[in-house]
Amino acid sequence: MPVITRLQAIGRHAASTRVEIDGEPWMELDTEVVLRFALWKGMEADDAFQRTLAAEHHFIRARRATAILLNTRLRASNELRRRLREKKFDEATVERTVAHFEEKGDLDDERFARLYLRNELKKANVGPLKAREKLRSLGVAEEFIDRAIAEAEGAGREGQLVKARRLAEKRARIGRDESALKLKKRIHEALRRAGFESDICRVVVEEMTAREGRVGGLD
Repeated sequence: MPVITRLQAIGRHAASTRVEIDGEPWMELDTEVVLRFALWKGMEADDAFQRTLAAEHHFIRARRATAILLNTRLRASNELRRRLREKKFDEATVERTVAHFEEKGDLDDERFARLYLRNELKKANVGPLKAREKLRSLGVAEEFIDRAIAEAEGAGREGQLVKARRLAEKRARIGRDESALKLKKRIHEALRRAGFESDICRVVVEEMTAREGRVGGLD
C-alpha cells in the first residue's frame, strides 16, 4: 500500500503542501485539502484516495477562481464553464464547480438574463434582438431569454419605438449632407444592427420619410 512519506508546506502563507508518496514527489495539494483530510506522514494513500485528493484540490482551486469571477459580475453558467476550461480545469471539475454555485444560488441563468436585459436595454444602440443574440452566445436557455425580454422595460413595441426614433434622429443629424435615399438606407441599417425588430425599423424610417416629404430634415 502506498504511504505518504513527506508533507512540506510551501508558498506564501503555506497555501500549498508538497506531498511525497513512497519517497517520490507526487503533487502539490492546496493546504485546505491537507487539513480537510487530516493527512499525516505515514498515512496510507492508495490510488483511489490519491484520485480523491487530486479531485478535491482541483475543485478548491476552481471554486476560488469562480468566486473571483462572480465577484466582478453575475455570469451565465455556460460562460463560467468556458472560463474554467480556459483555465485548464478538467471537465469533471468544471461541472462540479458549476453545480456547487448553482446550488448556492450564485449561478442563476434566469436571473442573469433579467439583469443583463435590464442593463443592455438602457443603452441607446441596443434593441432586444441584439441583446437576445448576446444571451444566446453566452449559452442562456431560450425560455429564460423569452421571459426576460417579456419582462424587460423598454423591450415592448412602444419602448422600442422611443429608442429607435432617438437613434434614427441621431443618424439623421450625422448624415444631413447625404441624399434622402442614401440616408434612409443608412438609418434602416443602423436600426437593424442595433437589434430592433424589422417592423420597428420600417415604421421609424417611414415616419421620418413622411415628415414633410423629408428624411432627417433633408429634401
